[in-house]
Amino acid sequence: MILLTGGTGSLGSLLRERLLAMKYPVRVLTRGAEDWRGTGGVGQLRQRGIDTVLVDLRNPSKVAAAVEGCDAIINTCGLLQERKDETFEGVHVQGLRNLVSAAEVYGVQRFIHVSCLGYGGSDDGAYIRSKRAGDEMVKQGQFFWTIFRPTFMFGERCRLVDMLLPVIKAAPVVPVIGTGLNQFQPISVDDVADCIIQCIYNKATVGQIYDLAGPQSYSITELVRLISAALGKPKGTVNIPANVAMKAVQMTGRVMPTVKLSTDMIDLLVSDSVADTTVMRKTFVLKMISFEENLPALVAKG
Repeated sequence: MILLTGGTGSLGSLLRERLLAMKYPVRVLTRGAEDWRGTGGVGQLRQRGIDTVLVDLRNPSKVAAAVEGCDAIINTCGLLQERKDETFEGVHVQGLRNLVSAAEVYGVQRFIHVSCLGYGGSDDGAYIRSKRAGDEMVKQGQFFWTIFRPTFMFGERCRLVDMLLPVIKAAPVVPVIGTGLNQFQPISVDDVADCIIQCIYNKATVGQIYDLAGPQSYSITELVRLISAALGKPKGTVNIPANVAMKAVQMTGRVMPTVKLSTDMIDLLVSDSVADTTVMRKTFVLKMISFEENLPALVAKG
């Protein structure tokens, strides 16, 4: 039995369907609401006979009940922006601690953890620091672990595009926070799913950390121009110092009237998110799907 956390998210949904197609027994864990509202299709999953549990990872007893009877865990749970009832510390650290502890209690043999690219030093924001704290817990776990650190993923949607698109639509000249030279290397959610599926029974991947990134990198300025072009509205850019943007967000909670940004989101937008893909390509058979070719569809859905 494989416990798939975040099984109704973008990556989790794709993994769920692939695992089921391969006849793996799967238990889907999602942190959806406890009733029919906002459960991400839980009712439909149960109608299909899929073992689906609604669990807040911060609840140790419910996490333990979900883990009992499972031989492997694939953890895709993550939070990109904090909310009133959910914090990076709560999901990426406390929740993961409960999952790791339950895995050890019930003798889970395989633990595959999806983290993110980023250094995680003292200068990084709370998001990256919480992710690195979670990575360290997994590395100390008493099971055969593998950690994947993807950059921004794209599939039906792309969070990076979703963050930039409102700014580009609203401004006659697009503000770019920082120098505009930092690089992003988006990877297809399909390629990330392929890595995870291929590593489940691959002994060579045990105890390894894989940085995952796509075939092409772009500066934030290049991304703004590509998105503008995909909208059919090419626009110029103007650079705003990161400290100025940070102060604006801290004071008002937003940079522009229609664009909500947090300081942690700004941290992500001014940092590099790229990786050397040599090891990834040697270890896994991947399509290396192009971000740029999929950009028009991503913009249309935004």
